[in-house]
Amino acid sequence: MIGLLSGSYTPAFAQTSYPVLDSAQNYMNRLMPDAALEILLEIVDTVDLSSDIGIKTRILMAEAYRPLREYQKGIMTLYEVIKEPEISKYDKAYAFSRMAALYNEKKPEVVSRFDSVIKYSEKCIIIAEENSYQNLLASSNNELGFIYYKRNKYHLSEDCYRSALQLFINLGDMQHAVNVSINLSNNYIAREMFDEAHVLVDSAFTYVTVDEYENSWMRLYLQRAKINEFQGNWEDAYSALSNLHYSCHSLCADLNHLNPKSYFYISRV
Repeated sequence: MIGLLSGSYTPAFAQTSYPVLDSAQNYMNRLMPDAALEILLEIVDTVDLSSDIGIKTRILMAEAYRPLREYQKGIMTLYEVIKEPEISKYDKAYAFSRMAALYNEKKPEVVSRFDSVIKYSEKCIIIAEENSYQNLLASSNNELGFIYYKRNKYHLSEDCYRSALQLFINLGDMQHAVNVSINLSNNYIAREMFDEAHVLVDSAFTYVTVDEYENSWMRLYLQRAKINEFQGNWEDAYSALSNLHYSCHSLCADLNHLNPKSYFYISRV
């Protein structure tokens, strides 16, 4: 079964006055958490952890732990951050958003975990709505969409995803719009609404260029193949994987020069 990494990307911080922190954020946006952590660990050794940069650094550290599947480390880091008396409203909402994301992917999948995702997403939404933090509203709706999807509440999930997608598009944040499109297409696959899933993926290809966001293109080709696989359209699935192999050269090289058939074994959702 073809699969993709699930969950959500981190919504980037607003531009800060800390170039070194922006550099770490750029590594996160490029899905290079190890490189980001190397920078962040150096920062926490040299700053006051309760300062603005100390708080932002620890939130980003927690986010970097997520793709490394060190969920508990990230959660405990954020528990300390949200207790800081001088934390800004934005950073507190952002921390709640990242807490929800960590719980969304943490195993095992138990009711208390799902409740935590909803709890922290709603905490983020309250602050974000009061202060018009549109990127955090989008992110939290994406998290809620994913948890409702996991609970088979597909219509609630679709509403949340649709809201997140429109918010990211309005913000011009097309990389995150791609991610939400993939998540929503999984909702449609589960409901056997394959035409709707194809439309989402086809539209998402227009959001970003392969030169700027090769990883996003890789995920979209995999998703196109996944939809066709569920439909039993094996030739179209293989065609999507072949296009991936020839379009995303550097990523294919990073994946040990796998041929198109090998992508069928990339991890399931």
